[in-house]
Amino acid sequence: MERGVVALPFEVHQREHGFIMGDALSALQLNYFALYWDKISVPKNIFFGSQLPNEDVFEETGLLTRPIVNAGSILAVENFPKFHLLAQAKLADHLRSVDRHTAWSIHQTGDNSLLFADQSVSKETVRLELENLLPVPGANVPLHDILEFKYRRKDELQALHSYCDELYFEIINSGDPSLQAAKTFSKLKQSISDLD
Repeated sequence: MERGVVALPFEVHQREHGFIMGDALSALQLNYFALYWDKISVPKNIFFGSQLPNEDVFEETGLLTRPIVNAGSILAVENFPKFHLLAQAKLADHLRSVDRHTAWSIHQTGDNSLLFADQSVSKETVRLELENLLPVPGANVPLHDILEFKYRRKDELQALHSYCDELYFEIINSGDPSLQAAKTFSKLKQSISDLD
């Protein structure tokens, strides 16, 4: 099974009369995705063009796709934050339906963490929090070096993914997910610290 991630190109913060754009997806975040995921998809939209760091290199390797997501009827400026988040969810749903050999995750940064209020989102948040504990290659590490390391350490990375999956299921199937999450995050942090 391959793993894919759907990330937003930049943060959007809702304001009373519109929105402001927050931080863009960084080279560090892209390196993080390159190490732990097999596929990266970052939606484009017709409102704001946003080039990612080293985007052409990531696309040339086949690791990154930048599909345009249809805005539908949400065209007013004040609706852009909603559309921005909806585009990510819509793309993730589409990829999950057409690429069933890949486990697609949603990834967000900043305070806008998964603003959809259904049960699947809270489960997605648990997975996101687990994955955010993993060590990250620096922003200056070339993609080629990351892919070479990933190839050489394929078995260890697969074992790490399996461990994170087990922890995820342990949390969501727990009678007290909040308590279990705290214990699990602490356990994973300690394991990573021991590894370092």
